Amino acid sequence: MPQWKTLLDGVLAVPEKVYETFQNNGGWDNDTRFGRQFGENGVAWCAIFDWCMYSDAGLADIVPKTDNVGTFSTWAQKHGQWSEFPSIGAWVNFSNGGHTELVIGFDQNNVITKGGNSLQSGAVDNGQGNGVFSHNSPRRAAKIVGYFAPHFPDGVCPPTADPSDPRGAAAVASWRHGDPIPPQNDGGQQEAAGRPAPPAAPRLMEADMASGQIPTGYGADTVGNVTDPSKCTVIFMNGPHSGKIGDVYNYFFCDHGKAKLRVAFNGPNGWRIQQVTVDSASGAVPVAPEDKESHASVCRMPLADNDTASANIPIGWGTNVFAA
Repeated sequence: MPQWKTLLDGVLAVPEKVYETFQNNGGWDNDTRFGRQFGENGVAWCAIFDWCMYSDAGLADIVPKTDNVGTFSTWAQKHGQWSEFPSIGAWVNFSNGGHTELVIGFDQNNVITKGGNSLQSGAVDNGQGNGVFSHNSPRRAAKIVGYFAPHFPDGVCPPTADPSDPRGAAAVASWRHGDPIPPQNDGGQQEAAGRPAPPAAPRLMEADMASGQIPTGYGADTVGNVTDPSKCTVIFMNGPHSGKIGDVYNYFFCDHGKAKLRVAFNGPNGWRIQQVTVDSASGAVPVAPEDKESHASVCRMPLADNDTASANIPIGWGTNVFAA
Protein backbone atom coordinates (compact mmCIF):
# COMPACT_ATOMS: atom_id res chain seq x y z
CA MET A 1 0.00 0.00 0.00
CA PRO A 2 1.38 3.48 -0.82
CA GLN A 3 2.47 5.43 2.22
CA TRP A 4 0.01 8.24 1.55
CA LYS A 5 -2.86 5.72 1.68
CA THR A 6 -1.59 4.29 4.98
CA LEU A 7 -1.53 7.84 6.33
CA LEU A 8 -5.04 8.61 5.06
CA ASP A 9 -6.50 5.42 6.52
CA GLY A 10 -5.03 6.36 9.88
CA VAL A 11 -6.47 9.88 9.77
CA LEU A 12 -9.92 8.62 8.81
CA ALA A 13 -9.84 6.04 11.61
CA VAL A 14 -9.59 8.71 14.32
CA PRO A 15 -13.08 9.14 15.82
CA GLU A 16 -14.59 12.58 15.34
CA LYS A 17 -15.46 13.83 18.80
CA VAL A 18 -14.44 16.17 21.63
CA TYR A 19 -11.08 15.18 23.17
CA GLU A 20 -10.61 17.96 25.74
CA THR A 21 -12.21 18.52 29.15
CA PHE A 22 -14.06 21.73 29.97
CA GLN A 23 -12.78 23.48 33.08
CA ASN A 24 -15.15 25.97 34.72
CA ASN A 25 -12.35 28.40 35.47
CA GLY A 26 -10.59 28.29 32.12
CA GLY A 27 -12.64 26.68 29.37
CA TRP A 28 -11.33 23.77 27.32
CA ASP A 29 -8.01 22.58 28.70
CA ASN A 30 -6.06 21.34 25.62
CA ASP A 31 -5.33 18.10 27.50
CA THR A 32 -5.37 15.38 24.82
CA ARG A 33 -3.74 12.08 23.95
CA PHE A 34 -2.20 13.81 20.94
CA GLY A 35 -0.39 16.34 23.12
CA ARG A 36 0.89 13.54 25.35
CA GLN A 37 2.10 11.59 22.32
CA PHE A 38 3.85 14.68 20.94
CA GLY A 39 5.46 15.49 24.29
CA GLU A 40 3.88 18.93 24.66
CA ASN A 41 0.44 18.78 26.25
CA GLY A 42 -1.94 21.51 27.37
CA VAL A 43 -1.24 23.79 24.38
CA ALA A 44 -2.99 24.50 21.09
CA TRP A 45 -2.68 21.21 19.24
CA CYS A 46 -3.81 21.53 15.61
CA ALA A 47 -0.26 21.18 14.21
CA ILE A 48 0.47 18.57 16.88
CA PHE A 49 -2.40 16.46 15.52
CA ASP A 50 -0.97 16.67 11.99
CA TRP A 51 2.43 15.47 13.23
CA CYS A 52 0.88 12.64 15.27
CA MET A 53 -0.93 11.32 12.21
CA TYR A 54 2.34 11.18 10.29
CA SER A 55 4.10 9.62 13.27
CA ASP A 56 1.41 6.93 13.55
CA ALA A 57 2.01 6.07 9.88
CA GLY A 58 5.77 5.77 10.45
CA LEU A 59 6.42 9.07 8.67
CA ALA A 60 7.52 11.35 11.52
CA ASP A 61 10.95 11.84 9.94
CA ILE A 62 9.62 13.53 6.79
CA VAL A 63 7.82 16.41 8.53
CA PRO A 64 9.04 18.99 11.06
CA LYS A 65 8.03 18.34 14.67
CA THR A 66 6.42 21.65 15.54
CA ASP A 67 3.29 22.98 17.20
CA ASN A 68 3.35 26.10 15.02
CA VAL A 69 1.59 26.48 11.66
CA GLY A 70 3.89 29.27 10.51
CA THR A 71 6.97 27.17 11.27
CA PHE A 72 5.95 24.20 9.12
CA SER A 73 4.82 26.57 6.35
CA THR A 74 8.23 28.24 6.26
CA TRP A 75 9.95 24.84 6.37
CA ALA A 76 7.86 23.60 3.44
CA GLN A 77 8.64 26.67 1.36
CA LYS A 78 12.38 26.29 1.98
CA HIS A 79 12.32 22.61 1.05
CA GLY A 80 10.25 22.88 -2.14
CA GLN A 81 7.20 21.25 -0.57
CA TRP A 82 4.76 24.18 -0.64
CA SER A 83 1.79 24.33 -3.00
CA GLU A 84 -1.20 26.49 -3.79
CA PHE A 85 -3.16 23.32 -4.57
CA PRO A 86 -4.55 20.62 -2.27
CA SER A 87 -3.32 17.03 -2.28
CA ILE A 88 -4.17 14.10 -0.04
CA GLY A 89 -2.25 14.28 3.22
CA ALA A 90 -1.22 17.92 2.80
CA TRP A 91 -1.14 20.25 5.81
CA VAL A 92 -3.30 23.29 5.05
CA ASN A 93 -2.42 26.69 6.50
CA PHE A 94 -5.64 28.43 7.50
CA SER A 95 -5.87 32.13 8.37
CA ASN A 96 -2.18 33.02 8.17
CA GLY A 97 -1.11 30.42 10.68
CA GLY A 98 -4.25 30.44 12.79
CA HIS A 99 -5.11 26.78 12.25
CA THR A 100 -4.18 23.66 10.29
CA GLU A 101 -5.86 20.43 9.22
CA LEU A 102 -4.96 17.55 6.90
CA VAL A 103 -6.44 17.25 3.41
CA ILE A 104 -8.57 14.10 3.03
CA GLY A 105 -10.36 14.99 -0.23
CA PHE A 106 -10.90 17.69 -2.81
CA ASP A 107 -12.70 18.64 -5.99
CA GLN A 108 -12.60 21.65 -8.30
CA ASN A 109 -14.45 23.85 -5.82
CA ASN A 110 -13.88 22.49 -2.32
CA VAL A 111 -11.26 20.92 -0.09
CA ILE A 112 -12.19 18.43 2.64
CA THR A 113 -9.97 18.48 5.70
CA LYS A 114 -9.80 16.79 9.09
CA GLY A 115 -7.95 18.18 12.04
CA GLY A 116 -7.40 18.51 15.75
CA ASN A 117 -8.14 21.40 18.09
CA SER A 118 -11.14 22.10 15.86
CA LEU A 119 -14.89 22.40 16.27
CA GLN A 120 -17.72 20.42 14.78
CA SER A 121 -19.18 22.22 11.77
CA GLY A 122 -21.73 24.78 12.91
CA ALA A 123 -20.53 24.89 16.51
CA VAL A 124 -19.58 28.20 18.14
CA ASP A 125 -17.14 28.30 21.05
CA ASN A 126 -15.41 31.70 21.08
CA GLY A 127 -12.57 30.43 18.92
CA GLN A 128 -11.62 27.52 21.17
CA GLY A 129 -11.25 24.16 19.46
CA ASN A 130 -11.90 21.04 21.50
CA GLY A 131 -11.82 17.95 19.30
CA VAL A 132 -11.15 16.22 15.99
CA PHE A 133 -13.59 17.02 13.19
CA SER A 134 -13.73 17.19 9.40
CA HIS A 135 -14.73 20.25 7.39
CA ASN A 136 -15.54 21.29 3.84
CA SER A 137 -14.05 24.63 2.71
CA PRO A 138 -14.13 26.49 -0.62
CA ARG A 139 -10.73 26.05 -2.24
CA ARG A 140 -10.56 29.73 -3.12
CA ALA A 141 -11.51 30.97 0.34
CA ALA A 142 -9.34 33.84 1.56
CA LYS A 143 -8.54 31.91 4.75
CA ILE A 144 -6.56 29.25 2.82
CA VAL A 145 -2.94 30.41 2.58
CA GLY A 146 -1.49 27.26 1.02
CA TYR A 147 -0.48 23.65 1.59
CA PHE A 148 2.56 21.78 2.91
CA ALA A 149 2.74 18.73 0.62
CA PRO A 150 5.27 16.26 2.11
CA HIS A 151 7.41 14.05 -0.15
CA PHE A 152 6.77 10.42 0.78
CA PRO A 153 9.83 8.12 1.04
CA ASP A 154 8.32 5.46 -1.25
CA GLY A 155 8.28 8.02 -4.06
CA VAL A 156 4.54 7.69 -4.69
CA CYS A 157 2.62 10.93 -5.11
CA PRO A 158 -0.87 11.04 -3.56
CA PRO A 159 -3.83 12.31 -5.60
CA THR A 160 -3.06 15.97 -6.22
CA ALA A 161 -4.70 19.01 -7.79
CA ASP A 162 -1.30 20.63 -8.46
CA PRO A 163 -0.60 20.66 -12.23
CA SER A 164 3.12 21.06 -11.48
CA ASP A 165 3.45 18.77 -8.46
CA PRO A 166 7.19 18.04 -8.09
CA ARG A 167 6.37 14.57 -6.75
CA GLY A 168 5.61 13.49 -10.29
CA ALA A 169 1.91 12.67 -10.66
CA ALA A 170 -0.49 14.40 -13.03
CA ALA A 171 -3.19 16.53 -11.45
CA VAL A 172 -6.70 15.11 -11.03
CA ALA A 173 -9.93 17.11 -10.90
CA SER A 174 -11.14 15.48 -7.70
CA TRP A 175 -10.45 12.65 -5.28
CA ARG A 176 -11.91 11.56 -1.99
CA HIS A 177 -12.01 8.46 0.17
CA GLY A 178 -13.87 5.69 -1.64
CA ASP A 179 -12.81 6.77 -5.13
CA PRO A 180 -10.63 4.36 -7.15
CA ILE A 181 -6.91 5.01 -6.77
CA PRO A 182 -5.47 6.11 -10.14
CA PRO A 183 -2.56 3.90 -11.33
CA GLN A 184 -0.21 6.89 -11.09
CA ASN A 185 -0.92 7.10 -7.35
CA ASP A 186 -0.82 3.42 -6.35
CA GLY A 187 2.90 2.76 -6.66
CA GLY A 188 2.45 0.20 -9.44
CA GLN A 189 0.33 -2.18 -7.38
CA GLN A 190 -2.31 -2.64 -10.07
CA GLU A 191 0.31 -3.35 -12.71
CA ALA A 192 2.20 -5.73 -10.42
CA ALA A 193 -0.99 -7.63 -9.66
CA GLY A 194 -1.73 -8.06 -13.34
CA ARG A 195 -4.92 -6.05 -13.13
CA PRO A 196 -5.79 -3.76 -16.01
CA ALA A 197 -5.88 -0.05 -15.29
CA PRO A 198 -9.37 1.37 -14.85
CA PRO A 199 -10.91 2.94 -17.95
CA ALA A 200 -10.40 6.63 -18.52
CA ALA A 201 -12.96 8.76 -16.74
CA PRO A 202 -15.47 10.71 -18.82
CA ARG A 203 -14.64 14.34 -19.50
CA LEU A 204 -15.73 16.41 -16.53
CA MET A 205 -17.80 19.54 -17.05
CA GLU A 206 -16.18 21.58 -14.30
CA ALA A 207 -18.74 24.38 -14.15
CA ASP A 208 -21.45 22.01 -12.99
CA MET A 209 -19.66 20.47 -10.00
CA ALA A 210 -20.87 21.04 -6.46
CA SER A 211 -20.46 19.41 -3.07
CA GLY A 212 -21.36 19.90 0.56
CA GLN A 213 -22.43 18.23 3.78
CA ILE A 214 -25.78 16.93 4.99
CA PRO A 215 -26.93 18.75 8.17
CA THR A 216 -26.87 16.79 11.41
CA GLY A 217 -30.14 15.69 12.95
CA TYR A 218 -33.04 13.77 11.46
CA GLY A 219 -35.35 15.43 8.95
CA ALA A 220 -37.55 12.37 8.39
CA ASP A 221 -38.84 9.39 10.36
CA THR A 222 -37.99 5.73 9.75
CA VAL A 223 -40.71 5.48 7.10
CA GLY A 224 -39.48 8.51 5.17
CA ASN A 225 -42.06 11.10 6.20
CA VAL A 226 -40.50 14.55 6.63
CA THR A 227 -40.63 15.64 10.27
CA ASP A 228 -38.26 18.64 10.27
CA PRO A 229 -37.89 20.51 6.95
CA SER A 230 -35.09 22.64 8.43
CA LYS A 231 -32.86 19.54 8.33
CA CYS A 232 -33.29 19.15 4.57
CA THR A 233 -30.63 20.24 2.08
CA VAL A 234 -31.62 21.28 -1.45
CA ILE A 235 -29.16 20.21 -4.16
CA PHE A 236 -29.60 21.99 -7.49
CA MET A 237 -28.73 20.33 -10.79
CA ASN A 238 -29.61 23.16 -13.16
CA GLY A 239 -27.35 23.51 -16.17
CA PRO A 240 -27.03 22.62 -19.84
CA HIS A 241 -27.01 18.90 -19.06
CA SER A 242 -29.76 18.62 -16.45
CA GLY A 243 -32.30 17.49 -19.05
CA LYS A 244 -30.30 14.53 -20.31
CA ILE A 245 -30.51 11.17 -18.59
CA GLY A 246 -27.13 10.02 -17.31
CA ASP A 247 -25.34 13.35 -17.63
CA VAL A 248 -25.80 14.24 -13.98
CA TYR A 249 -25.32 12.06 -10.95
CA ASN A 250 -25.27 12.71 -7.24
CA TYR A 251 -23.21 10.74 -4.75
CA PHE A 252 -23.32 10.46 -0.98
CA PHE A 253 -20.63 9.18 1.36
CA CYS A 254 -19.60 8.94 5.00
CA ASP A 255 -16.23 8.08 6.52
CA HIS A 256 -17.45 6.74 9.86
CA GLY A 257 -20.27 4.29 10.48
CA LYS A 258 -23.55 3.97 8.64
CA ALA A 259 -26.49 6.28 7.98
CA LYS A 260 -29.65 6.54 5.91
CA LEU A 261 -30.89 9.36 3.70
CA ARG A 262 -34.22 10.38 2.23
CA VAL A 263 -33.52 11.71 -1.28
CA ALA A 264 -36.44 13.39 -3.06
CA PHE A 265 -35.85 14.38 -6.70
CA ASN A 266 -38.12 17.01 -8.24
CA GLY A 267 -39.07 17.08 -11.92
CA PRO A 268 -41.97 17.65 -14.32
CA ASN A 269 -43.86 14.71 -12.80
CA GLY A 270 -43.48 15.86 -9.20
CA TRP A 271 -41.38 14.29 -6.46
CA ARG A 272 -39.62 10.93 -6.75
CA ILE A 273 -38.38 9.65 -3.40
CA GLN A 274 -35.53 7.23 -2.73
CA GLN A 275 -33.99 5.93 0.47
CA VAL A 276 -30.20 5.66 0.31
CA THR A 277 -27.96 3.91 2.85
CA VAL A 278 -24.38 5.17 3.10
CA ASP A 279 -21.74 3.05 4.80
CA SER A 280 -18.09 3.91 5.38
CA ALA A 281 -17.23 0.30 4.53
CA SER A 282 -18.76 0.56 1.06
CA GLY A 283 -17.55 3.89 -0.32
CA ALA A 284 -19.55 6.55 -2.12
CA VAL A 285 -23.09 5.74 -3.27
CA PRO A 286 -24.09 7.18 -6.68
CA VAL A 287 -27.72 8.22 -7.21
CA ALA A 288 -28.77 9.32 -10.71
CA PRO A 289 -31.63 11.74 -11.41
CA GLU A 290 -34.12 10.96 -14.13
CA ASP A 291 -34.99 13.03 -17.18
CA LYS A 292 -35.39 16.78 -16.46
CA GLU A 293 -35.24 16.47 -12.67
CA SER A 294 -33.70 19.78 -11.65
CA HIS A 295 -33.03 19.44 -7.91
CA ALA A 296 -33.20 17.12 -4.93
CA SER A 297 -34.14 17.58 -1.28
CA VAL A 298 -32.03 15.43 1.05
CA CYS A 299 -32.25 14.75 4.78
CA ARG A 300 -31.26 12.08 7.27
CA MET A 301 -33.62 9.42 8.57
CA PRO A 302 -33.03 6.90 11.38
CA LEU A 303 -31.77 3.45 10.46
CA ALA A 304 -34.26 2.01 12.97
CA ASP A 305 -36.73 3.20 15.60
CA ASN A 306 -34.08 3.32 18.33
CA ASP A 307 -31.31 4.81 16.18
CA THR A 308 -29.79 8.08 17.40
CA ALA A 309 -26.11 7.61 16.52
CA SER A 310 -26.45 8.22 12.78
CA ALA A 311 -27.90 11.69 13.38
CA ASN A 312 -24.41 13.15 13.80
CA ILE A 313 -22.20 11.03 11.52
CA PRO A 314 -20.50 13.33 8.97
CA ILE A 315 -22.11 12.76 5.55
CA GLY A 316 -20.96 14.45 2.37
CA TRP A 317 -22.64 14.87 -0.99
CA GLY A 318 -21.51 15.80 -4.46
CA THR A 319 -22.98 16.49 -7.88
CA ASN A 320 -20.98 15.75 -11.00
CA VAL A 321 -21.86 16.39 -14.63
CA PHE A 322 -20.20 14.30 -17.31
CA ALA A 323 -20.16 14.46 -21.09
CA ALA A 324 -19.18 11.63 -23.40
